[in-house]
Amino acid sequence: MAELLLHGVSVDFPLFFAGDRSFKWNLFSWMSRRTADRHRSTVTALTDISLRVSGGMRLALLGGNAAGKTTLLRVMGGLLTPSRGELALTGRPISVLGTGIGIDPGFTARQTLIGQGLLMGFSPADCRSRMERATEFGELADILDQPLHTLAQGHQVRLGLSIAVAYDAEILLIDEMLEHLPPAVVERLCHYIDHGMSPGSIVVLAERSKPLLERICTTALVLHQGRLIDQGPLTEIAARHQAQMIG
Repeated sequence: MAELLLHGVSVDFPLFFAGDRSFKWNLFSWMSRRTADRHRSTVTALTDISLRVSGGMRLALLGGNAAGKTTLLRVMGGLLTPSRGELALTGRPISVLGTGIGIDPGFTARQTLIGQGLLMGFSPADCRSRMERATEFGELADILDQPLHTLAQGHQVRLGLSIAVAYDAEILLIDEMLEHLPPAVVERLCHYIDHGMSPGSIVVLAERSKPLLERICTTALVLHQGRLIDQGPLTEIAARHQAQMIG
């Protein structure tokens, strides 16, 4: 059974100033011995996040812009190491967080489907055998041999979800990508989450559409300026945080 356990997780990013691009700034910073201090400046994206996401949960991430939702999803997917705190992850995470879904932007969609499977430990034969399932789910037949960098965002999202379906994601993480999909693919995804995923799997969804959140998720948490401020059943959280639920 899948599980995500975060304890005291904080994430800091380096804060670079516009002056970093100025030769004059760098010259005088070096002369005045300010460079080291300047590069130690950081901005905190997540602060002391502790939570358990157990198998079977369908979790909505709510929060405004710059709340920390994308950063939290990246931590949950093992794509970003916390600056402080710990993540314990059980299960195979697959993230659909944007356009950076591929190993190499020059790879075709077909090569990406196979390459991602190889990285997850599947054999070449197994990867090839899952190709038809992925292609059918995402309606990818027309783009299989196109390089990733030529694909529209909607096609890239469909490819990312097809990878999750083909390789039986145990932890599926989605970041505000469903708006780029045709309704038929969204409905296919909802059906897959309801009937195709293991009962012990996890779905974590950041999404702007209230109907979609209510269709997929049963629990929710709210982030504000990188802090976890509330969590519980989606219906209760939605009632307390209407401003975070977007049409």
